[in-house]
Amino acid sequence: MTTRTVDPTVQQIADDLHDLRVQLVRLGNETVDATLDAWRARIDSLVVQADLARLDGRDEVQASLAEADRVWRWTRDRLLARRGNDAAAGEALIEGVRAARADLAAAVDLAEEQLAAARR
Repeated sequence: MTTRTVDPTVQQIADDLHDLRVQLVRLGNETVDATLDAWRARIDSLVVQADLARLDGRDEVQASLAEADRVWRWTRDRLLARRGNDAAAGEALIEGVRAARADLAAAVDLAEEQLAAARR
């Protein structure tokens, strides 16, 4: 029976690689949280603007704000479901953020346009 010893430098590299993968997952989660928080703040700001301008009662403004909120919630649920503890999950999460940005941008842009049109 032959026993192999692991070269300490190889083990150190393996440990470092594991630590980097853990950090990638953590950074992916932080990126998702920050992105979701920024979009939530933007939507909340639009709601406040509509309320202050007394435009929140208009159907088109209310509908576009509700749609922006719905897209945000759907995006949040989809991204949180992708969270995991390995590097592949971290990479999937970041890709999910990139893909979700277009959906959120379209919904929020529409709400902004509806709000601006209602002010005229």
